[in-house]
Amino acid sequence: MDKIQDIEKLFFNIVTYSYLLLPLTFLIGIQKTRRTFSFFIYGAIFFLFLYFVNDFTTVAQRKLYSNSYTFLEYFFFTLVLWKDIQKRKFRIAIVILSILFFSFQVFYFFNSSFLKIDTVPIGIETILLFIYILFFFYQYFKEVESKYIYNEPCFVLAIGILLYLGSSFFINLLANHISNEEVMKWGVITNIAEILKNILFTVAMVMYARQPKKTKPEKSIPYLEPDLIN
Repeated sequence: MDKIQDIEKLFFNIVTYSYLLLPLTFLIGIQKTRRTFSFFIYGAIFFLFLYFVNDFTTVAQRKLYSNSYTFLEYFFFTLVLWKDIQKRKFRIAIVILSILFFSFQVFYFFNSSFLKIDTVPIGIETILLFIYILFFFYQYFKEVESKYIYNEPCFVLAIGILLYLGSSFFINLLANHISNEEVMKWGVITNIAEILKNILFTVAMVMYARQPKKTKPEKSIPYLEPDLIN
């Protein structure tokens, strides 16, 4: 048991500090844009969340922490996917589903008992993000023919999200119903997936930084030929 705890603690610390990859990469010289700055904010916020997790000791504090974590994670993942999903019907669907999800989170927070984590919102978050990733893939393969998808930063992001949420989906759903020993045992797998996700996010941020800036097309001014005087 002590060995499992030591391994879990080691991986948790690696996960925590892996979030610093994003702000450090932003600061060392890549192009500063709104897109890359959002990754900087994401890495900094979630590093602090995990670094101070042990400071939350009461049930009320841990409940607020867990629900806030899910809310911010969903918000960021949706935001980065939103920027690459251009179809209007998909964007409308994302807005509606997000409003419903946030409303459910508020209801769940005030009307549910808390054991370890907010399992139901995490499950819904995972399903919704899988749907948004399907939106991205559908849009890409429907409209783009000349590019390889693995050259797209959003593809790298999508793989990171799928890897992270997919590996933790069932353990998060069952966390309140299994022993702490089992949670720690399977938690190592989710920790590894989270580390890989942060590495992929860092790669995606660099790819976004290397993309050429989109310039607005210049307005063409019609040439008015002056009348010739004979």
